[in-house]
Amino acid sequence: MPNANEQLEQELRAIWQQAANTRKATSSQRIERILKRSRAELSLRDLFKFAGFLLLTFVQLFTAVVAIMAGKRTVIRSRLEKSSHEF
Repeated sequence: MPNANEQLEQELRAIWQQAANTRKATSSQRIERILKRSRAELSLRDLFKFAGFLLLTFVQLFTAVVAIMAGKRTVIRSRLEKSSHEF
């Protein structure tokens, strides 16, 4: 009987060794997939941040242009008012 137990133990050891080797072989692939996913998430987050800053910049630029245009209208109105008072 001890011979059968030893044989069973060797078979189990071989199965566990094979399973361990399989995990080792696929662990680098799993790590690579996790890193790839993390890089993609970081890139997407950076892209959203950049888009937000770009949108904010365009809003500020538009606000500045509107303010300049409003200022020019005010200057033109004040000149027209001055010239109409002179007559």
